[in-house]
Amino acid sequence: MKIITTLVKTFVGGTVAAAMLTASAISVQAQDLEPISPIALFHNGWNDTKLRENGQEENYEAFLAQNFYGALAMSKDGYSYWYAGFHDIETARTAVIAWCEDDSPPEGIPCTIAAYLVPSEVPEGFIHGLSATAEVEFDEFMSFGDQKAYAISPNGAYAFTWDYGSKAEAEREAINLCNESAQAKSDWVIGQSASCVLFDYLSATGQTSTEQLLQRPNKK
Repeated sequence: MKIITTLVKTFVGGTVAAAMLTASAISVQAQDLEPISPIALFHNGWNDTKLRENGQEENYEAFLAQNFYGALAMSKDGYSYWYAGFHDIETARTAVIAWCEDDSPPEGIPCTIAAYLVPSEVPEGFIHGLSATAEVEFDEFMSFGDQKAYAISPNGAYAFTWDYGSKAEAEREAINLCNESAQAKSDWVIGQSASCVLFDYLSATGQTSTEQLLQRPNKK
């Protein structure tokens, strides 16, 4: 039996778009997942009170309702921009800065990161390099046999396959499915490649403190 499933969810500026591709199975729905809860980490002098001022409270609340990894940027003229659902902090930062600076009049005015969304805890066995929803579904993926593969895209898309005739076949199909999902997101996510790569899940587990994880992104 061959089962292929992929779920991609993207959040852009308070709106939600989802795309799902299935064959022989239906993917777990996002609302049924129970990922580790996120926490907001503030940067560059911003805090919860300041982000609720100047008419930006609704957009800020929408950002807080998402899951890791995410980033919220502020433009020089006081507007907020955010992305969430990426596989790492740095990609979220790069993407939201690109969007903010591209959209800010005049084009190119520097934007700054005001907050990140990161895991509130990093327990033993935590999978580094996956978004919250991908990390939850990864538990099921790891219970399958050897002929499987997990692919991810920098823009947050992912796909996994299992029960194939060979690992090479599983890898090719995972890449193909992930690329289809990534292309569906490419119109919304600025400056991020839609090309998928195989996820090195054998070296992705480990125990890192939340404090160490939060120190990784570069400030801008």
